[in-house]
Amino acid sequence: MYIKKKLIEKDECTKMFKNKWYDEECKLATEEMKEARDDWLIKGRWEKEEQEYHNKRKEAHKIIWNKKRHTCKM
Repeated sequence: MYIKKKLIEKDECTKMFKNKWYDEECKLATEEMKEARDDWLIKGRWEKEEQEYHNKRKEAHKIIWNKKRHTCKM
């Protein structure tokens, strides 16, 4: 119970990213992907929104994977 409570508490450390490779560009790509998914679900799963979501998802995963790979190489 104590550990769970400690994890829920917000402090200055929670503002920092856990991984060094996860930066603002990765965060932005992830947010765009989530917005595209929300649009797809809200608008009734039309093919246009579905295709846009899959493109955003592919782009976000590409950015994140490249950042992680580049950082781990160093």
